[in-house]
This record gives sequence, C-alpha cells and structure tokens, in this order.
Amino acid sequence: MSIYKGISHISDPAPLTDPFWSYVVLGIAFLFESAALFFALKNFRKEKGNNSYWKAIKVSKDPGSFAIILEDTAALLGLLVAFAGLFLGHYFNDARYDAYASVLIGLVLALTAGVLAKESKGLLIGEGANSVMSDSILKIVHADEAVEKAKKPLTMYFGPNEVFLAVDIRFKKNQSSLEIEEAVCRLEKDIRQSHPIVKRIFIEMSSLSEHKTIE
Repeated sequence: MSIYKGISHISDPAPLTDPFWSYVVLGIAFLFESAALFFALKNFRKEKGNNSYWKAIKVSKDPGSFAIILEDTAALLGLLVAFAGLFLGHYFNDARYDAYASVLIGLVLALTAGVLAKESKGLLIGEGANSVMSDSILKIVHADEAVEKAKKPLTMYFGPNEVFLAVDIRFKKNQSSLEIEEAVCRLEKDIRQSHPIVKRIFIEMSSLSEHKTIE
C-alpha cells in the first residue's frame, strides 16, 4: 500500500501544507520506537552472547525475540525516510519527495518481511539442529565403548529450547540386553549433559541378534 500510494502521488502529488504537526508526530513516534528497540536489544543481548546481533538473529530459534528487533529497526528507518521526504519536499517545494519516501518505506517493509519469512520458515516447517551439534552428538555416540557404528543423527526443533533427536546405533556383538540397556542410558545422559536442549531422544539400536527401538 505504501508503494502504491507513493507511485500514485508521484504522478499526482498532493499540495504541500504546514509540516509542523507532521514533524511533531514523527518526533514522538521516533522516541517511542527508539525506546522499544532499546529494550528489545537489551533483552536479546542475553541470548546473543558473543555473537553479533545479525549472527545471533540468524542462529536464533525464537522468532518472537528477533522479530521485535527487526520490526522496530524497520520502523525507525521508515521514520527517518519519512522525515527526509518531508524535509526535502518543503525545502525544494516539491511534494514528490514525500511520494519517493513512501515508495522507499514500502521497500524497507517488504525487505523486513522477507527477512522475517526466511528466518522463520525453517522453524515453521521443521528445522534440524546445525551441523556442529549433529557432529558433536555423533562423536559422543562413537566414543562409547559399546558402540560399533552409528548413522548421522536426525534432529528437529520443537521450540526455541527443545530439540528432538533420533539416532540409529549398531552396538558391538556379543553383548547382553542388560549391557545394551546400560549403554543406552549412558548415551542419553552424556548427550543431554553436553546438549541440554535435547529433550527427547529416540535410539534405534541393533546388535548381532536383536533389533528394537528405545525411547
């Protein structure tokens, strides 16, 4: 709508009026949006750790946290563009600058929506853990003395801090059921200790003489 209105006003610009109240509204809106962004960044700082804000947004699994930051940032950019369009329009006595600003604001909003969709898509359709976590889990499994071989684990985020894990393990032969059960418990403990966000673990295990699934 912003782009459409901007394009329509380029060909048919509205007459210029006293900009005083427009500056007042923009100033108040800028203060509120700045405060909102400040507190959003303050809360997100705990989650980002040593990462940059952009990298933290890309690796975050909680859209509710980074969506606020992106929306407030887009709002501030939009206000700055609106201010520039208003100022330039009156400075050059050309209402088309305000129309140009409207188009630019629409593009900023569209870009923000695209980034939000891209970063949230994986979580909506089921995103797996990154390769670092998967490799770490596989290393933990192979390090156990009872394991002969394991396939690459399958993971899926159920929430910002909840990961589902499924792994197919072949245990060394000539082990009793009790020894395999103990190995499974040991593996679950080691995995959760290294990766607390792994809440549910399914181990499909096989030995020389048996093949069954354990949750």
